[in-house]
Amino acid sequence: VSQLYRGNVSLPLIEDKLGVTIGGFHNKKAGFIDRLDPFTQAVVEKDYNTAEINGVNVAALWQVTDRARLKVTGLHQKTTVRGTSAVAFGVADVTAPDFVPLAGELHFAGFDPGSEVIEYYKADATLNIDFDWAELTAVSGFAKYQNPTNTDQANSPGLTDLMDILTGSAPGTTTNIPTYIYGETRRFVEEIRLASPNNETFEWLVGAYYARENAKNVQDIVAAPQQISLVDVSFPSVYEEFAVFADATYYITPEFDVTAGLRYSDNSFESEFNFAGLLIPALQQSNKSQDGTLTYLFNARWRPTDDLSLYTRVASGFRPAFVNVPVMDPLSGNSTSTIVEADKLWSYEVGAKGGLLEGRLQYDLALWYIDWDNFQATLVINGLNTGGNSTAGMKSRGFEASLRAHVTDALTIDTNVAYAKGELKADSIEIGALKGEPTRFVPDWTASVRANYAFTLGGIDGVARVGARYVGDYSTAYVGGYSQTFGQNVGFGDIRFPIEDYTLVDIGATFRKGNVALNLYATNLLDKYAYANGGVTVAGPSASATGYVVEPRRIGAALELSF
Repeated sequence: VSQLYRGNVSLPLIEDKLGVTIGGFHNKKAGFIDRLDPFTQAVVEKDYNTAEINGVNVAALWQVTDRARLKVTGLHQKTTVRGTSAVAFGVADVTAPDFVPLAGELHFAGFDPGSEVIEYYKADATLNIDFDWAELTAVSGFAKYQNPTNTDQANSPGLTDLMDILTGSAPGTTTNIPTYIYGETRRFVEEIRLASPNNETFEWLVGAYYARENAKNVQDIVAAPQQISLVDVSFPSVYEEFAVFADATYYITPEFDVTAGLRYSDNSFESEFNFAGLLIPALQQSNKSQDGTLTYLFNARWRPTDDLSLYTRVASGFRPAFVNVPVMDPLSGNSTSTIVEADKLWSYEVGAKGGLLEGRLQYDLALWYIDWDNFQATLVINGLNTGGNSTAGMKSRGFEASLRAHVTDALTIDTNVAYAKGELKADSIEIGALKGEPTRFVPDWTASVRANYAFTLGGIDGVARVGARYVGDYSTAYVGGYSQTFGQNVGFGDIRFPIEDYTLVDIGATFRKGNVALNLYATNLLDKYAYANGGVTVAGPSASATGYVVEPRRIGAALELSF
């Protein structure tokens, strides 16, 4: 049984001058995967993949003067996660893989995973000042993320015996392998914008942006009770970005306007790498990357009638360069680049928004195309995933359509359909793929439909809901093969985990009278069994695989009181 308790209060402290909102919640999410003993296959923990999330937030709005207002917000959230929705598979023959869950569809055989804690802190302030001729907006923000993890790997089969051999200890000496991993990120952001008032002649906006992010990653693994350091790793980093931007909109006619925008970003990333321990080579080094990038925006809108708006948009984007974790394959000699370069793309979009039948049918349609060069990707070096660039490039195309039909005053139907097709533009040694292979983890088709029916019954206002969500199949790996371009095989022997398409049906109803509301619902009503994600790890002639199960049917009720 999952539980959610949530409440908030908003009230004025000074009428028309100062108001606050304070809220909090406690969410205990139940699991649905049973953990089995890896030796006996007996159930040792039912529904073990649980999560507990607690959060508090506060916001204050101060109307300083008739022309100035200040809004301040703060948030703290702590999430404790135990286990995942993973189900394990064994693949005895990589040439003819058979994906059958080893322990059953909703079972996972493994040792106690412990718990993982993730904490977020966030605070920001936004100041708005109206000068008549322009509005000034100044935003300051701070966010902190931390992820401490303490586990003992002694339960892993044969690992303590292996540690005895590696450390030169007598058999049976190693009893614990305490593992401590700590990740933390602190980010400060400042942005200042000056924008003209909305009008039908000429509008403009100028601004500046600054961000600084300090991060650290510490990993310590020890063989106990000998207290022999197996892995002692830390790589602190600092990222800074400074940008200036401007855009302008000119109304050629009241119905037709064009927009042009420009942004320059200067980015730097610096990281230290301190490696020591019995299991990894010693290393102490630091690297720094720096790049400056111009990005562009062009937009045109035409409103031929009050019920139709046509637009076209062309924009460029990028991800900044960063310092890479050094990894080397001693057999092939392949190693990661010390710098992962910035990647860039251009996106193109045309669309239409409007209504028909006197507004009873509303639509939003868009066609898009993306051209992506030198994209940042995950590379495999010595069996380890690390960062890098793929010089092959990628192109994607697709469309999105949203329709809302007011069938009657009581019945509304919302429909969304999206198609996305991404593929490599050339063979790539870096990621082990051939030209034309599809983008990983992106389904070609997604769709949803939802109907809402409003009614009144005995003085109670109600809304009944029924909907369906469709997710198409997609690729989870680049397979590769013989490349005519390079005259050799490219790829890492990856196998695609079979993600099949699935449809989930949801129903619900809300009943409201006065300040009381009752919501009844069921998600995945038909209890469809499917995998939302998955992957395969190849080890010689055999392989192991993991699939992440879509949550089974969940039935719930929510009671809401308003004062």
